[in-house]
Amino acid sequence: MAGRQVKIYLHPDDRREVESFVTAQLDSALLAPRWKTTTPQRVSSSQGQLALICPNSLIDSLHPRHIKSRDEWVLSAGHDPVIEWWHSKLEGSNLYPGRIYYVPGSDEMAVGTEGERLLGSVAGNLMRWIKEFARKTEVDWGYEYVSPQAAIKLVDGELHLRRNPPGSRI
Repeated sequence: MAGRQVKIYLHPDDRREVESFVTAQLDSALLAPRWKTTTPQRVSSSQGQLALICPNSLIDSLHPRHIKSRDEWVLSAGHDPVIEWWHSKLEGSNLYPGRIYYVPGSDEMAVGTEGERLLGSVAGNLMRWIKEFARKTEVDWGYEYVSPQAAIKLVDGELHLRRNPPGSRI
């Protein structure tokens, strides 16, 4: 089944507001995509380039895979009931897009199950909220969702939106 995503230019100063919405309104946790023990590691929105969002009630049903060569445990949206939150990348005054992405009916969660419905509801609510939180902004190549702080800095000339960097997944 194909995944669903929303692309957003999210300034790092706006991450906390997204994290608050995820944890308080969606009753979900931010998890690292990989870690060294069998227990998923919780993270904050300020850590790393990728966080996985998982409803708190589904965390115990996660089945991380062990990568022996790296001695790491991993989760992914294609296999687990999680939503990927790729953070926008800020390099100097250039902001590259991030995304919210999930795959309905992941390998570990069959379509039509209660867990899959919950994950779909959380993902849908998050994507709708992102589209309300960010402002749809006209750029040279069309329209993009731009977070509040990014929009202010864009108007002030302090920030430039850039398309996806080479090798990007977005």
